[in-house]
Amino acid sequence: MIDYVNSDRRAFFGTTRTLGGMFHVSKHLSLFYNNSNSFALPTVTRVFPDSKIADGAGSIGEDYGIALTLLDGRVYLRATTYTTAEDNRTAGHGFSGSTSVPASYFGPILDALVAAGSLTNAQADTHRMDVNGVIIDRTSKGHELSIVGNPTKNWRLQANYSYTDGHESNIAQELTDWNAKEKLFYAQFNQELTTSRSGLSIAEVLRLWEQQIVDQLAFEGLDFPGNRRHKVNVFTRYTFPSGHLKGLYIGGGYRHQSKMLSGRIRPAPYIPVYSPSYWTTDAVVGYHLKIPFLKQGVGLQLNVANVENNKEPLILQYFDPKNTADDNKRVARSTIRTPRTWRLSANIEL
Repeated sequence: MIDYVNSDRRAFFGTTRTLGGMFHVSKHLSLFYNNSNSFALPTVTRVFPDSKIADGAGSIGEDYGIALTLLDGRVYLRATTYTTAEDNRTAGHGFSGSTSVPASYFGPILDALVAAGSLTNAQADTHRMDVNGVIIDRTSKGHELSIVGNPTKNWRLQANYSYTDGHESNIAQELTDWNAKEKLFYAQFNQELTTSRSGLSIAEVLRLWEQQIVDQLAFEGLDFPGNRRHKVNVFTRYTFPSGHLKGLYIGGGYRHQSKMLSGRIRPAPYIPVYSPSYWTTDAVVGYHLKIPFLKQGVGLQLNVANVENNKEPLILQYFDPKNTADDNKRVARSTIRTPRTWRLSANIEL
């Protein structure tokens, strides 16, 4: 038996298409395949050369795999391999902070040139920009394995594992094209003029800008920031079927994510720096009370998140350290983990 789905939907500024099919080899084995392409609406990211909003991104995705039903339906397994490719994706990529947007480099330079009489305000305005991001392409591929089982009538187990590998390419080509032309423009002026950027000269600000570009392009073709390649999620629950504990259920879960690309060691050649992996556990306990005047009774459930109460912040990004010494790995961005939380809920059906 073959299940087949095909759709074609016109989207704003583009077309999205999906194609999917499943072939049931036998009662227990199925093969599936999906293919889609989509077009995203433009974001608020402004890019070179004219500070206009970037066009929407396009993406293509494909996945295929197998689905197995085993042990008389008590175990369901699904294995998937997938690939995605995004073109014209926009990202801050280090050019969105208050001191790192291009205007924070070139605004002070243009102001200094106007003050020195080297440019008129009108001439300077033709070189000002309001850019806060760049355009990139991103490709990722990975595998997922999901298992859902009932070893016994009252015991349920779920486990998921995924691996994602990817890279970025064609990073900020519009920036490098713009920069090549602007270099010639700024080279004709007195490079020793002092600017309002920390009292640096035009030459010194331009050197900082060139280093900024080099830094942002350092991982062309490597793992993209924010990707944790390995992810594991396990959850189990058991319901007591008889005796004094009948109606009581207990469960617990474990989640783990591997290290993440968070920075690089300078100077070149650049070496990736990773933030640590992390894990957390959750628990649940519940009981179904029978109430004479309530047909369905009352369900009580207590959820506990972050059972181990791990409060260590998750590191998202390091400042670029100058060497491999740990004391030079200064944290640039991190997020606070939610401490242990308790939530008690009741479900009543009349």
